[in-house]
Amino acid sequence: MPAEPNERRLCPICHLLDTMREFPQARGPGRQHPLVRCRRCDLVFQERVGTPEDAQPEQHSADGGSQNRFAPWLERVIRLFRLSRVRLAIRLMPTGGRVLDIGCGRGVYLRMLRERGYQVRGTEYSTATVPADPELPIDTGEVAPGRYPDASFDLISIWHVLEHLPRPDVTLEACAQALEPSGALLIAVPNYGSTQARLGGECWFHLDLPRHIFHFTPPTLERLLRNHGFEIERCQTGQWEMDPFGLVQTVLNRMGLRHNGLFDTLRNNEAVKHEHSGLYRAALLAVFPIGMALAIPVSLLLRLLGRAGTLIVVARRAQV
Repeated sequence: MPAEPNERRLCPICHLLDTMREFPQARGPGRQHPLVRCRRCDLVFQERVGTPEDAQPEQHSADGGSQNRFAPWLERVIRLFRLSRVRLAIRLMPTGGRVLDIGCGRGVYLRMLRERGYQVRGTEYSTATVPADPELPIDTGEVAPGRYPDASFDLISIWHVLEHLPRPDVTLEACAQALEPSGALLIAVPNYGSTQARLGGECWFHLDLPRHIFHFTPPTLERLLRNHGFEIERCQTGQWEMDPFGLVQTVLNRMGLRHNGLFDTLRNNEAVKHEHSGLYRAALLAVFPIGMALAIPVSLLLRLLGRAGTLIVVARRAQV
């Protein structure tokens, strides 16, 4: 059964309460939403169960919500990244295969696959975030065992959503049941084992409290997948959509500027407009291209070293 709000959270890998505080001197979001590390498996997660609204991906996702959230030029860049993800998905399944996207956001990725002849289905945790497309089949609520018949899909993707889910172990159990025996599971999450995360500490852009409940490293994600019958076929760090910008915003956060202020400026967050002058926002926007020019080669180096800020994993059900 789901835990009640404010109850201590069990580790989804070990199912124990043997933890230690991750940022004992936290002063920012980590104070209001304390993180702990499991002493047995090293998984880091929020100590207390929050409300379902706390974890909603659309609050901080480039693909969340039904409307454009950025300037048109940035929306076009985002669409190019979706195309790259579509090409990856196509390589992992047969032509015309069946796809489930857990946490589908605006459905851009699903529409692009549908246009190429694939059978698509998506899920969203809340009815408030279901995209306004009557031809796109979207289910709401938690993906739990029994939600879909056995062997319903050739590919299941969980793209920067697993870290938001209150019960990732339950969802992965459902994926193991709903995948074809030869099907692929495609997962992307922030990499808590990255240099970027170590540099940022509680100021790391992708820590994103309270929406990110769990913070995975390659070993902890592998343990969680293995617990549910999956073997990792491919694991890489680095994602151009996330890493360079994450590095820039993390450095700005560490410098003591408004937490995630550049990101909020790019997405026209009304709170930024009320709190800061147009000159301040213009200065942040001027920093953006300079910071990206510096962050791209650094991100490439970290990717080559396996220390980049995001993880992309392809897994398949273990052969018995």
